[in-house]
Formats: sequence, structure tokens, C-alpha cells
Amino acid sequence: MKSGFVAIIGRPNAGKSTLLNALLKEKVSITSYKAQTTRNAIIGIYNAKDIQIVFADTPGIHKANSNLGTYMNKEAIAQAEGVDVIYYIVDAQKGLTNEDMEILKNLATYRHKIFLLLNKIDNMSKEKLIKVITTASVKYQFDEIIPISALNEDNLDELIKVTAQYLKDDLAYYPSDMKTSSTMEFRIAEIIREKVLLTCHEEIPHLVATKVESIKEEENKVYIDA
Repeated sequence: MKSGFVAIIGRPNAGKSTLLNALLKEKVSITSYKAQTTRNAIIGIYNAKDIQIVFADTPGIHKANSNLGTYMNKEAIAQAEGVDVIYYIVDAQKGLTNEDMEILKNLATYRHKIFLLLNKIDNMSKEKLIKVITTASVKYQFDEIIPISALNEDNLDELIKVTAQYLKDDLAYYPSDMKTSSTMEFRIAEIIREKVLLTCHEEIPHLVATKVESIKEEENKVYIDA
């Protein structure tokens, strides 16, 4: 068996949470088109024959202008500690920006293997994608550069196959039927917050916190107070 830890890191709206959900075939991390949706690192567990990968989905790293923003940046970078591989994910349409290069400079101090995941390749021509890959390989010495579409689940099998080659452990850290370490209360609270993000605008969504106070199950219904 091969097992290990992977941190999914990148700037806001790169597709980190969408990627995690696609890899696990289950919604364990909330998503929205608005930046800074993820506030805490979300642990997702990928299980397949003879492979277990423990993923950490992290908040998007951004220029912080609040205590919450500073906390989220620290939370993201902290996940690079002790992992086998870092997935650094970017929007392939934009390529590596100056902000990405600053983040990568900080990540380099951990001396981990770093994969560049070029996400959102859905509508890119082959010629443009090759150009982005060539430019990225000149800017930074990545261990792997892998184009993907998290939304369409393109090339994710190849991503897992390549990742497995870098895993160092030979034991399972979680049961094979477990998809996340998050509690049910946390997942419900996050889904409620996701709906607020999708339906409210301007500054309101980022001021919202959700707490589940009770869950009552009946035969055909679940009552949640939050």
C-alpha cells in the first residue's frame, strides 16, 4: 500500500475545493464563484486499491486586509508542513502571476515536491496550453506540471497516478470508507454558509459565521437549528 499527505494550495477561485470534491466524488468542501469561500483547512481522504491520500483543501492565499484574511493565509501556508506533495493550483487561462511567484517562494522553504496544476483547461486551445506550460517551466522548477479540469474531472486519474509515485508511507491513516475528518455539524454549517455566499452580495457573505445548535432526525425528515 502507498499513502501520504497532499496540500492543495493556491490563490482564491483557482478551483481548490472543486478539485477536492471531484477527486473524492463527494461534496466535502463548499464552493462558490466568490473569493475566499474556504476559511479552514478541510481534510478529504481519497481511497482506492492500495492507495490512500489525505488531502488538505486550504483557504485561497490573498492580500489580507482583515484579521480573518490574515488567519486564512496562515491556515493555508501551515498545511504545507509535513506533507509529501503540494498541489499548487492556478487558473490556466491566467498562468502564473507575480502573486503566485511570491507564494511559491514561501513554499519553497518547505522543500516539498510541488506540482503545478493548470486548472480550467476546458476552453483552452492546445497551442495556448503548451505556451502556458512552457512559460511556467521557465519561471519555476516544478516537480510536475499537470493540466486538469476540476469541473469536468479531466486528467484527474493521471493526477492520482503521478501523485502515487511520490507517496512515502505504507499504512492507512483512516478507514477505507471515510471521506473526510469533518464532523456532520461542521459540514452542515458550511453548506448553510455556502448558500449565504451564493445568495447575498457585497460584504455580507464574508461576515457570516454559522453554528449548528441541534439536529433532530425523524423517519423521513431531519430538522436542523442553526
